[in-house]
Amino acid sequence: DKKRSEGKPYYVYMTAGANKFLRIYYGRVNEYLASLSKEQE
Repeated sequence: DKKRSEGKPYYVYMTAGANKFLRIYYGRVNEYLASLSKEQE
């Protein structure tokens, strides 16, 4: 049980880190695509 209790916070931490990374990455991609579409007009 000790390993399991240690493993769950690690999993939660990794999930939160991945979500934060994806949110930042997605925001930058959206900004980049928006700037491209503005330049084409």
